Amino acid sequence: MYVPYQPISKKGEETAFVPIELQEAQQQGIKLLPSKLTTNWDEWVAKEIGFNNKEELFEVFSAEQIDSIGLTIYNFNNGHGFIIADETGIGKGRILSGICRWAITHGKKIMFFTERESLFTDFWRDLNDTKTIPLLEKPVVFHGTAKVYDQNTGDVVLKGVPKSVKEISKNGFLPENNFVMTSYSQISGKTHKETKQDIMIDYCNQNLIIMDESHNGTGDSNTKKFLMSLTEVSSNIVFSSATYIKDESQLDIYEKVISFDSSTIKLMKKLLKSDENMILRKVFTYELTKKLQFWRREHAPIEGDWKTVLCERYEEQSKY
Repeated sequence: MYVPYQPISKKGEETAFVPIELQEAQQQGIKLLPSKLTTNWDEWVAKEIGFNNKEELFEVFSAEQIDSIGLTIYNFNNGHGFIIADETGIGKGRILSGICRWAITHGKKIMFFTERESLFTDFWRDLNDTKTIPLLEKPVVFHGTAKVYDQNTGDVVLKGVPKSVKEISKNGFLPENNFVMTSYSQISGKTHKETKQDIMIDYCNQNLIIMDESHNGTGDSNTKKFLMSLTEVSSNIVFSSATYIKDESQLDIYEKVISFDSSTIKLMKKLLKSDENMILRKVFTYELTKKLQFWRREHAPIEGDWKTVLCERYEEQSKY
């Protein structure tokens, strides 16, 4: 059963829904926020991400997106990370672009990971739509063949070339590079630890890591081990995935950003191995939501009934 999402933001026009059990957890979590903060939520978020007022915020973000940006910042301020688990189409890209605005406004650099290079263009669109691109200084595509397109003009706005990847791998990023886009494939090989790890650790030190489609960085893999070396030095981490955890091997990457103690995490890993009915995952997600460290919204549930049409004549089947 689904119910309409109840936002903290007062913008209005929210359209998302949540499973009823998560709605209860969200409302319990929101009660943990200081009343002074929730009363001035939109004004606070606007200021944190470099807008002059809430009207500027409302121009580019929905109520659902404003809430996730604000909850991410709230967790950052309290030493935690955040997991954005919205269904596709709610606007995770815009949320992440808002968090980029926060990082740059607060003097931090950004390392953005995603699943494949074609998604760089999608995220560039979100950065553009949220007026974030003017804040970027010498952005870098840390990928040997990727191109980033302006979706309005079709022009190439950024591109990676093998020579620049080799040069950066040898000498590191420039001090003025405050935004780097790369994909998980760029750190998946055994040799990448030797050629890229040191310069990426140096870049991520006390800065922001964004892991879009973060389920790609989990499991027993070179990618996960590489990422965990980066999370050890990063001051802020945000994950984005509609399917963030499927089994116990995917829990490691999230350990640094959630507020469960190590013994609880260890027990969770053991129990998840036998969680065939997904009950424990639901309980874990519920508890993370209550702690304001996990947030999910979905589209309106489909209304209507199935209608079965029986057609035995082959020539009539093409009509259906």
